[in-house]
Amino acid sequence: MGGWSQPETQFPDVAVRLKAGRVLEFELGEWLHQAQMGAAKRRESLEEQLLAALGSLGNNPTSNVRFVLLEPYEPAPRFDAKDSEAFRRQLFELITAIDSRYDQERGWYSR
Repeated sequence: MGGWSQPETQFPDVAVRLKAGRVLEFELGEWLHQAQMGAAKRRESLEEQLLAALGSLGNNPTSNVRFVLLEPYEPAPRFDAKDSEAFRRQLFELITAIDSRYDQERGWYSR
């Protein structure tokens, strides 16, 4: 039966067992295109910077907002650390505004 696994050893990254029983081993680093790697590193860096800017979130004081999904446009923009305080403040102001208007916005109701 076919399947795959990630071996504990450093090499290979993935081992795939074919239906016939033969095992193929792959190094994922060999599959990545240089431009894709650059884009992924920029996005990862942006995610880390945004999380650092948000800092500790504490308890959720809202009645209607359970979570927020931040999805940056591609290519991932640059984030300047000096904008951290304004980013955090504006995001929480937006969340508070949405929470206070939630009951009047029937189109926002969803699971």
